[in-house]
Amino acid sequence: MAYRCGDQPIWELPLFRDLVIGNSLAQDPTALAPAPEQGTPMLRTLLDALNLVSAQLGALESFGYAAPALRRTVGRVHAAFARSLELCKMLPQVRDNSTFYELLTTFTAQVKSLMPGGILVIPGGWAGGVTVYVLHCISYESYTLAICSTGAGLQYHPTRIDPATGAVQYNTPLLCLDIPPSRVRDSAIWFILLRAALFPDKNHSAALIYERLIPYLNRKPIGANLPDPSQVDGGADASVAQPGHGAPPPPPPPGQPALG
Repeated sequence: MAYRCGDQPIWELPLFRDLVIGNSLAQDPTALAPAPEQGTPMLRTLLDALNLVSAQLGALESFGYAAPALRRTVGRVHAAFARSLELCKMLPQVRDNSTFYELLTTFTAQVKSLMPGGILVIPGGWAGGVTVYVLHCISYESYTLAICSTGAGLQYHPTRIDPATGAVQYNTPLLCLDIPPSRVRDSAIWFILLRAALFPDKNHSAALIYERLIPYLNRKPIGANLPDPSQVDGGADASVAQPGHGAPPPPPPPGQPALG
């Protein structure tokens, strides 16, 4: 006698097939359709890129391709990407509030466990763009968040005109400095960032991140996080483009290349 649940055997129920027998009956006419992927295609491309960078860093560290003076730094960066990839493995499993809560608590615990000098690389984004957040624990009382953005987010980054081509160049990452630990360890911040990446929605936009979240982190308006004109090439005559305005663009800080 077969175990039954209603009008059909239990092994024909979608939940039982998904949790117990998986794809073993994939040729069966009643096989389950693949679960929908979370996030946007751009986010999935970003995850692939993080895997590639991590593999390259691992090769540099393991096979001695990096100069001895850089090997220790390469090892630290590789470890940061390795921690990020452990988090990335959880992203495709997020399907509902319960699995999202598990991701959020795991990630927040990683943030709270950062020691001075520690780095955490976080994939993110919103509807229409992707970004990478790099959280650096400067000390027990101060953190820095670097925002490496694409798409609509670039309008909030400093710009300059390439003198050779006339094309606009964007200075990325944007650094959010002097973040107090009470704010960076607040799970509500990461709830917004992770949800915007995993569940694209018109309300999850670059404006939400740059105009509300970043100013909250270090209690400064977004323009206060841009480079000081006196600190860039050209001295006091150089000017920094403010977000959403047409101010003349600055050159990048010394030693920091700009992205075209």
